[in-house]
Amino acid sequence: MRTKIRIAMVEDHPVVREGLRVLLDLEPDMELVGEAGSATSALALIQRIPVDVLLLDLVLGEEDGIDLIPAIRKAAPETRILALSSFTDPARMARLASAGADGFLPKTVDPTHLLAAIRQVAAGRVVFDRAMLKALQEPDAEEAKRLAQLTSRESQILRQVTKGLSNKEIADRLQISERTVKAHLQHIFDKLGVQDRTSAAVLAIRHGWM
Repeated sequence: MRTKIRIAMVEDHPVVREGLRVLLDLEPDMELVGEAGSATSALALIQRIPVDVLLLDLVLGEEDGIDLIPAIRKAAPETRILALSSFTDPARMARLASAGADGFLPKTVDPTHLLAAIRQVAAGRVVFDRAMLKALQEPDAEEAKRLAQLTSRESQILRQVTKGLSNKEIADRLQISERTVKAHLQHIFDKLGVQDRTSAAVLAIRHGWM
């Protein structure tokens, strides 16, 4: 029997929490295992309960949800983070991308799209809202130089990452092993000067790699 996707939400508005709770309760492959309304309670929750996907509001009263991401990564590296935001200003989106979220969507997203995104993130994919990506800063020459350093195979893999494919899906599509994909990704990260696939994908998309 398939294990349910264990989901926790970090949201400080009770009405929004209730709406998400009702939505998730209707899905047979999802289980809401915890809720938090602040950064402190979110960290305590993550350390106490195994979570597959964390739905993270980026505005938690006076707290900034983006600042919480590195702490979550350290406390629960296996937990995938899907950020939800009402703001798409360039500086905020750039910070979010570099912080290492596995996806980001506007809070106005259609419920069906949100549920699909949760499943994709849980499966190891990265999920971006294209309209939000447009808010990111314009590409610069230094980034273009780094992209030009990638080998043909590395470029091929990075393009698959921008499409939201997981390592296994990339391996199957290119007929190579997952270990080889991981090795190539590490080389890509080193050459681009980023720490994770989300940042690499955002950089590539900013330069038209889709």
